[in-house]
Amino acid sequence: MHAWLDRTMLAAALCSGAAGDAQPPAVLTTFGDGDIAAVIAQPDVGLPAPAQAIGSGFGSAVDPHGLDFVRVGEVLVADFTLPQLTRLRLADASAHGVIALSTRTNANGTLAVSPNGNFALSFGESSGGVAESAVVSGFESGAIRVQAGAPNLRVRRFVTAAIDFDRSGRAYVCHTNGVAALDPPYATPLFDVALPTTTSTSVCRLSRDGQRLFVTRASAGIGIATAPFSAATVPTVVAAPAGVGALGAIGVSPDGNAVLVAQTNPASAGATRARLFLLRAPYTPAATMQELALPTAIAGNTCTPASGGTSQCPGFEDISVSPDGHLAIVTGNSSVQDSGFSGRAPLLVITNPFDDATRAMHAVTIGTSGQVNEGRGTGSVRIEPADLRIFADGFER
Repeated sequence: MHAWLDRTMLAAALCSGAAGDAQPPAVLTTFGDGDIAAVIAQPDVGLPAPAQAIGSGFGSAVDPHGLDFVRVGEVLVADFTLPQLTRLRLADASAHGVIALSTRTNANGTLAVSPNGNFALSFGESSGGVAESAVVSGFESGAIRVQAGAPNLRVRRFVTAAIDFDRSGRAYVCHTNGVAALDPPYATPLFDVALPTTTSTSVCRLSRDGQRLFVTRASAGIGIATAPFSAATVPTVVAAPAGVGALGAIGVSPDGNAVLVAQTNPASAGATRARLFLLRAPYTPAATMQELALPTAIAGNTCTPASGGTSQCPGFEDISVSPDGHLAIVTGNSSVQDSGFSGRAPLLVITNPFDDATRAMHAVTIGTSGQVNEGRGTGSVRIEPADLRIFADGFER
């Protein structure tokens, strides 16, 4: 028999007098800069320099990329170049085991864990651009199984937020031809929401009540669909502001009535790359995106704001919003390894991101400042959700 506890129930049982405003821990990966996984136990404390721990035990060949929480205090970290997931404990920021993905040639793209914590979906592409996937299960029992997921759902290699789940465990996989809905064991799509065909970035995020599905489609803006979803669903599209390039990362407020939307690539070489927008309901074609002013420090080491520097000054790839909506972390698109890219860019941490009156922006150095592990990288970020499960046994075997 395996006991399951809600994270909030555990907190009430163990810390009845604890402050309710404390933010949960965050974990991020920095592939392309420091190639590390960093744990920030209290991401809202000590800004702009919150205490962080660099993950240990990964090995020199590992390129940490996608990630997701599999239970309280533990994440799975996907490798961009090797077909494997690494287990990382937050308590000591240490790796303690590897899961080989026998159905994949790497673990790029998106890694996402189902609400019950018993399925991890890894969807990406081969080096030749062919769709590939893995579904990992058996975490509760400790008998880990790896099987192929639904075929032909191509998630681009740098897209770390192309999968989201509703409360029932239904997955929505945002691939290059649409949005596929899958139920466990995630092997066959139930239906596909058609989108304009493109090989560009495509990101999916659901509102927490599962009633809205948000999809960015590169330069097409952001699409918003309302439940119930089906093959006949046609999202309402809010166009990006004039002069904005490809949109990617999405961060949804707890009530679903506001979203952060980040620019990944500029409209033209030399244009401003790192841009962040806020869109509020009602989500109609006439809605407009509010641009948020960002710290100049997030530009990277070789990007000069006056000229735009290199054509690859860092934009953003991923956003995570805390359970109470009082914190958002924005990351990605910084690299010293890729030719033409600017790197060593800091992380963006936003307090009260959906409140115009109290919002504050912080450029946070990740890794050790001035060292080879500095920079937010081209990876992902996850703040621990409020409804994670605890495995009483099995997972530690």
